[in-house]
Amino acid sequence: MSFLDLDLFVLMIKEELRLHKSFVGAVGSIFFPVIIFVLSFILSLSSPVIINSMGLYKAILFLNLGAFFYGFVVGFLGKIGEEVMTRRFGEINLILQLPKLFPISLRKVMSYFFLKDAVFYLFYSIIPFTLGALVSIPISGFSLSFVVLIFIILTITFMLGMSLSFLSSSISIISSKLLVVFILGILGVLSLRFILDDFLIERIIFPIGYLENGGVSSFFIPVILAFLFSILAILSMKERFEEKTNKYQEEISSAESRFAFTGSMKTLLAKEFLELKRSGGFGPVIMGFIGPLLGIYFIVSLFEISLGVEIDYNAIFYGSMVGFFGVMTYSWLNNFETNEFLNYQPISVDMAIKAKLLFYFLLTVGLSLVYVIGISIIRNEIDLLPLALTVALVTNIYVVGVTARLTGLKTNTMLFDAKVLSKFFALVTPPLIVMVIVSFSIKFNYSISLVTLIVTLTILLFFSKIIFSTIPKRWRDERFGM
Repeated sequence: MSFLDLDLFVLMIKEELRLHKSFVGAVGSIFFPVIIFVLSFILSLSSPVIINSMGLYKAILFLNLGAFFYGFVVGFLGKIGEEVMTRRFGEINLILQLPKLFPISLRKVMSYFFLKDAVFYLFYSIIPFTLGALVSIPISGFSLSFVVLIFIILTITFMLGMSLSFLSSSISIISSKLLVVFILGILGVLSLRFILDDFLIERIIFPIGYLENGGVSSFFIPVILAFLFSILAILSMKERFEEKTNKYQEEISSAESRFAFTGSMKTLLAKEFLELKRSGGFGPVIMGFIGPLLGIYFIVSLFEISLGVEIDYNAIFYGSMVGFFGVMTYSWLNNFETNEFLNYQPISVDMAIKAKLLFYFLLTVGLSLVYVIGISIIRNEIDLLPLALTVALVTNIYVVGVTARLTGLKTNTMLFDAKVLSKFFALVTPPLIVMVIVSFSIKFNYSISLVTLIVTLTILLFFSKIIFSTIPKRWRDERFGM
């Protein structure tokens, strides 16, 4: 790394730190790693029970899956660079935009951007997680070598997920059709796990084979894959010196007609619709909602079918997850615009929030119903369908109401604020835990579980009414902006 390259890398690290501080302040920016540390410490203390119930190998496999999906989310760099950053930070010259102004290649900047994110999130999450396990050693009984091994395994898996996501983003910029082919190829390889009994793909792509055979070679393939995906992603980056522009016909009148049933909100709904359509955001928003839900079902199925692990998640459990992942969709809806110009328009922040909430429900209610009905049919749990649908709809209303009340139009930044995140967890986690417990207990004691569920849902609806009624007062006098 030459002197200039080191400068570039250090500047990117500083930029990342300053962006975090500008969003949530100095205290808020360190809150996330502190949470990771505490959760890891608690998890380590309870590890004897977990390992006794499912075995060390499966417990570490769960950790690897978590690290892989976390890395996949972090690695969504290409899309961020092309879409979100230019929309949200268009008035700020980020280092990522250097190739548009100076004689430096996009591939070089993106390669250092990828390296910067890898190092930053390693210190932001993987290392705090390891420190939590390290501090627990006197109580959990872990050996130092075991903690170091877990750190190495999680780091490699995290980098694998990040590099695969990076490559997917790069391919999506080249061609959406090519991305579909790429995704189908990955799904095709994964499906072999269900067809061939001896095709243990988790031991090939994750370094957990070391736990079974103690062979250092178990680390080679995932490391090579991570390098290969990263290099292919960088090489496939397209050099672009001008902003991509598109021309559109006037559509606001026809869009207003489409949302005429919302009355006075039709113009704002039309604006939301056109913003999402012209930004190409329908795909990320819909996948941000249905993708994690399908991911949970896929992971559970993977364990049930291929590993013989019985995980008794029924339709009610999946219904309770609908609302929780709705946070990501509401967050995406706030990602696709720089709304400072609305400060000079006859509209207040609470009106924009109301429009986004209406648009959110129009997008997600149908998907929620299809998801829960599909899960109920696949799992042959039609008898639980009415309850699962009710749980999905009520949690969806409640969680997005809490999110809008606490974060307004700044979900992406305010959820990193320590005080806001604490309130969010305090309001969302208890009812979620109750519904998960009910989903497990309903086959053992139907009457008590049913009464508990009805009481919980009634309370959530009651609080939802209060929460939605206080949104205007909380946000009406706020200004638009980041």
